[in-house]
Amino acid sequence: MPSANTTTTRWRPTRPQVWYLAFAFFTQLAAWVVTSTLPWYALQVGSGVSALAVVQSLQFLPSLLLAPIAGVWADRFRPSLLLRWTTGLTAVAVAAVAVASAGASWLAVVSVAVFSGLVTGTSIFQFSAIQVLLG
Repeated sequence: MPSANTTTTRWRPTRPQVWYLAFAFFTQLAAWVVTSTLPWYALQVGSGVSALAVVQSLQFLPSLLLAPIAGVWADRFRPSLLLRWTTGLTAVAVAAVAVASAGASWLAVVSVAVFSGLVTGTSIFQFSAIQVLLG
């Protein structure tokens, strides 16, 4: 049982930390939307399991390659700068996914897969940068 003299301190985020958390939430939400709808899109437009296999592999590859170096880069560069760049890149990639998904061909499926892989890659760097910023 804790003694009566113990005090608990509450963590209160600073204003920049609140912004970083908000950016992280919205970019992770975008990554989730892209990731969750991509298999459906590949099956509908690519009309087959081979399209799904190509899309899933192109989406998984960035996380396999970038995860080992994301933490090092977040420590090496200013995390706030890294977070700004990756957030902007995620926004561009999500817009590109929306434009590419209007097509109904294999090229559209591969384009969507590449851009969604970019969303996955940037989300890895964002997670690392936020971990460094929040301590």
